[in-house]
Amino acid sequence: MDEAGHSRRANADDEIIERGVLLAQITGTPVAVVTADTGMRLRAETAGLNALRLPKSYGKDQQ
Repeated sequence: MDEAGHSRRANADDEIIERGVLLAQITGTPVAVVTADTGMRLRAETAGLNALRLPKSYGKDQQ
C-alpha cells in the first residue's frame, strides 16, 4: 500500500502506525492496532487509532 516515493521508517512501530493512519484516512473507517506492547498501544492511541491489548498467551515467548 506504499504510495510512489514512500520511504519506510527505520522504526517498525512508527511505520505501522503511519500506515494505519493512512489506511483510516483512505477508507474513512476506524483502524485498530493489536499489540502486547504498551508503548506501541499508547502511540497508536495518540495517533487516533484504536489500540487493543493482545493477550499475553499470544506473546512471542509462547510455543
